[in-house]
Amino acid sequence: MAEKKEVQEVPEVEQEATPEEQVEEVVIVKSAIEPTKPVRSPKILAMTLIGIVIGSILGLVVAIVFESLDTSIGTIQDVEEFLNLPVLGIIPYSSIPEVKEALADKFPKVKDEDTLSRYAYLLTHFAHNTHIAGSYQTLRTNIQIGFIENGVKTLLITSSLPMEGKTLTIINLSLSMAQMGKRVLLVEADIRKPKICRNFGIRGNQLGLIDVLMGNYKWKEVTKTISDIMLGQMTMQEIMLTPGMDNIDIMPSGLRHPNAAGIIGSSRMKDFINEAKQKYDAVLLDSPPVLTSSDSAIMGNYVDGVIMVYKVGKIARGAIKRAKGQLEAVKAKVIGVVLNGVKPERKSP
Repeated sequence: MAEKKEVQEVPEVEQEATPEEQVEEVVIVKSAIEPTKPVRSPKILAMTLIGIVIGSILGLVVAIVFESLDTSIGTIQDVEEFLNLPVLGIIPYSSIPEVKEALADKFPKVKDEDTLSRYAYLLTHFAHNTHIAGSYQTLRTNIQIGFIENGVKTLLITSSLPMEGKTLTIINLSLSMAQMGKRVLLVEADIRKPKICRNFGIRGNQLGLIDVLMGNYKWKEVTKTISDIMLGQMTMQEIMLTPGMDNIDIMPSGLRHPNAAGIIGSSRMKDFINEAKQKYDAVLLDSPPVLTSSDSAIMGNYVDGVIMVYKVGKIARGAIKRAKGQLEAVKAKVIGVVLNGVKPERKSP
């Protein structure tokens, strides 16, 4: 028989617990008491006051920053107070493309862009029943009552900077005067960028103001009349659309000359203006912007009054202020401002 092997049992080894594993005895020192009021409650009133103060300061800072960035002037009262000049007219905003589109609807047979551009510049003639044409008629009335009837016959139309609409303004002002039966001489005195003859459809390089001032021609010899307009790009039907076109004579700028500023400042310029005012009810001069050329300041001293065109919201108030100062420095009499491109305010329902 096989012998039975005795299996010896190995005693279990007791492991002592490490200090970390030993459970310490917890003793309650004092029982917690339920609080009767909030601990460290927020100071609502103080925080509200602090928020109001900080918000007011930040709002004031933002307002000052926006005010400093917005250097334009828009309202009539702002302009009159800032420049100490009356606002003679308000021309509502309407871009040339918008006017051309409206004219294209009125004259569906006209497809040529150049023709529509001429129509847009002569909108008092081609769209005399529109509210924009009415604004030029109001400008004419204000000038007629306030100045023309009081002996002011020669007017210089200018602006502080380019693209403010001075040429558009003087063309439609002259058309409005002519429609009332006034004899008007429209002088293309912006020699560097003449636009008047082109918009009246008078073709080619024309002898004009520079040639007169150089002593080569008499001013009556180079003045364009209704006959020249009829020989140009305007048809008889276009000319007869509204009455008064035959009351406008146009003095072209003339051939270009390198010393245009010196010629403009000659005594012949003053003699020409004085002679022209004896023949016409109004002599209107379209001059370069004041801050880009000295011609306006020179001619401003030869006329009875200067009218400044201001493009609302586009030109900084400092620019028009400097332009007015330059004109007054040469004793030019600035009589008023025309606000151009005024957008109607939208009222909330």
